[in-house]
This record gives sequence, structure tokens and C-alpha cells, in this order.
Amino acid sequence: MNKFKTVLCGYGLLGKVHAANLMQMEDIEFSAVCDLRFGEAGATVEVPTDDTSGRQLPPHIHFYHDWHEMFAAEQPQIAVIALPTYLHAPVACAAMQRGIHVFCEKPMALHYGDAWQMARLAEQKQTTLMIGHCLRFWPAYEFLKNAIHEGDYGRLLALDMYRLGSLPGPGHWMRQPELSGGAALDLHIHDIDWLLYALGAPGRIQVAGTWEQGACNEIAAQWCYPDFTVHIRGSWLHTRFQMGYIARFAKATFMFDGSKLIHHEKDAGPTEVALPQANAYRKELEHFVDLVARGIHTSPVCPPDSTAMAVRAVELELTALREKRTLSWPDTNQHINSEKEC
Repeated sequence: MNKFKTVLCGYGLLGKVHAANLMQMEDIEFSAVCDLRFGEAGATVEVPTDDTSGRQLPPHIHFYHDWHEMFAAEQPQIAVIALPTYLHAPVACAAMQRGIHVFCEKPMALHYGDAWQMARLAEQKQTTLMIGHCLRFWPAYEFLKNAIHEGDYGRLLALDMYRLGSLPGPGHWMRQPELSGGAALDLHIHDIDWLLYALGAPGRIQVAGTWEQGACNEIAAQWCYPDFTVHIRGSWLHTRFQMGYIARFAKATFMFDGSKLIHHEKDAGPTEVALPQANAYRKELEHFVDLVARGIHTSPVCPPDSTAMAVRAVELELTALREKRTLSWPDTNQHINSEKEC
């Protein structure tokens, strides 16, 4: 079996998740990790597995402080990027300029213009670029998308989606909106991306939120479609992480709390929906590697132009929030924030 030489940029929370999955994929030769927090000696670093039992990175892994140095020394075919948000675009572009295929964590970039340029560079260099919007691969959200489009439970009447967490600690880079984009790009964008993927753009958006020292720590939006309304909420103002949805159909209601999906129907008690025991983070990586293996540059599930639009939607919501106005969905092709090239 041909293996793809793969490097990992970033070794924070999601970097460790991706490392655990890369170590278990038969078609991956995982060779190096880059993170500014590594000591010069590259001491042994723990990486969690899916069952949280813990595993050491193998001794052949090389450690780097600089991604340019790592790309030059390792000559990888694939780069997995799990860096702070403001580094997504420059590191992804540096990799693609070398012809390296890129899997990059969400959000695609800090600004829509940079995301748009990433997509254009991938086309120019004929590299596979995919953004890790995990809800597109999450079993409970796959179920919801199918339920909406197949119509087995009647038409969708209303949908509430939420992703809530706690405020990052003092001094954390995520507390700086110019580096992270705040709660909107950290949490809220998950549900925005899924809505654009599953339902398309709404006709009108209303937004409310909470600002603190220039950062939006909580944002709630109402997306108005012709036949139903979706409420989305993303927040850093909670004590623990929560994610889920409540979907009301003509014939049933489904409630997902991040772990269990419960089906409610008239004249019947609640029942748990049996979902596939699939790891969305593993699924998205496997999908990406399969694309690379088959020479396919654009994912049918997670194409770059689609994930770039999620960044654009966040920008539009934040603008509407600052200006205290209702937003009509524009022709986004005419609204690019950055003219610079990667």
C-alpha cells in the first residue's frame, strides 16, 4: 500500500485529536509535528486516543518550531493544520505553494477574502484543500440533513441549534478577536456552516449578541427561510461545553444533546435513535485522504468555496450586529474583503 507522508501543524487540543487519528490510519506515514510550544529537545509528548487511554507519539516523529523548515525538510504530500485561526491561511498557502495537499481545521480563515484566495490557490496548484467542518460528518447531523431532504417526518417547521462553551482563560490567544474572531468564528460557525451545507442561504438574518472589549462573546441569529425559521446560538458565556439541536417536523420532533438523539412523536413516548458509532474527526480525515489517493481536488461533501461562505456569513452577521440592522443575504461573489494573494 502506498502511504502519504503527512505532517501536523499545531499540537493543541484538536492537533492531538488529529495526531491520534493519523497514527491509526494505514495509508498515512505520519512523520513530523510543528508547534512553537515544543522544547528544543523535542521531549516525549502524549497524544490521546479515541478511548482516552493515552499513547505516546512514536520515536520517529520529528519536532519543529517553524512550518517552513518542516515543509522543506520533510517534503510531505499532506499537511494537517490545527493552528490558531489567524495562521490558517498563511500556513495553508505556504503548503499549497509547495504542492502539498492541505486538510485545515475550521474556520477556513480569519477573513473571507483570505479563504477565497485559499480556494483559488488550490485550484491553481491542483492541490486538494479541505476544511475540517466536522458537523458535515457527524452522525446526528447527517441524520438531520437526511430527515429534512427525504421528508419521512413531514416538512421542517422550526430548527434550534446551539454550541456553547466557557470563556478562554486570561491571556489566551482566543481572547484577542483580531487573532481568533471570537465566539462567532470559534463556535457559532459550526452551525452556520452546516446550515449553508444542508439548507443553503436564507433570505433574511436577524442578529443579537454580547460584546466585551471589542470581542463578541455570544451571538444569536435567526435565519429566515421561506417556510421555516432557524435559531442559532454560539456563546463563550457558559460553564461547560454543550452542543445540539431541536428539530421540529410536521410529524415528529428530534432533540440532540451532543450524545443522544431522541425521537418524540405524537401519542408515543420518546425513543433514542440508533446512530452509527462513527468518529466524525476520523471520518473527515479518511474522506480527505481518499480524495488525495484518487486525485480528486474538490470534496463533494466539503468543497472550499462552500466552507469559505461560512466565514463570509459570520462577517455579515457581525456587521449586522454592529450596525443593529436586519441582514438580507447578498450576492456574496461581489463582497471579497481581501485582494491580496496567498
